[in-house]
Formats: sequence, structure tokens, C-alpha cells
Amino acid sequence: MCYVGKATKIFIFIVTVLVVVGLVVGFGLIRHHNKAHKCSGAGAGDPSCYQPPPPPGMETPPLIPSPPEMSAPGPGSNGPQVPALTTPGPAHA
Repeated sequence: MCYVGKATKIFIFIVTVLVVVGLVVGFGLIRHHNKAHKCSGAGAGDPSCYQPPPPPGMETPPLIPSPPEMSAPGPGSNGPQVPALTTPGPAHA
């Protein structure tokens, strides 16, 4: 058996603690992720997964926002297209 110094023991202890914490957090995230997706796929027929449809007239917003409108490049312009920015003009009475 060889001599292990105090600093080496502290280093090994810290690495061990980090590994244990990483495993606990990792498995916790995996378990939470599986619970969140329990009702998708094969489990969709489960009565506990039933979600009533939204009431009529209530639209659900799209999960992916629509891209901004792109301005058409001018004649002879080879540059990349940039989103068109519109600003409201002064109010006229």
C-alpha cells in the first residue's frame, strides 16, 4: 500500500461527491422527463391522460412563432435578406 497525502484524499472526496450529485440529478431529470411524457404515444388511451378540448372560440397559440416577413432585395442587391421593420407613423387628426 502506498502513501496517499491529505490533498489527494480531499481531491478524491470532492470528485466522489460530484459524481454522486451528478448521478442523483441525472436520474432525477430522467425520471421527471418520463413522467412529463407519460401521456404521449402508447399511453394516450389511458383515461387519466384525457385532456378536454378547449372551449369554442378559444384558439391555442402556435408552438412555433411565424417567421418575420422578409423585405425583397433591391435590383442588383446580392446581400442577405433582412427582416422588414415597420414603425408607426405620426398620428394624423
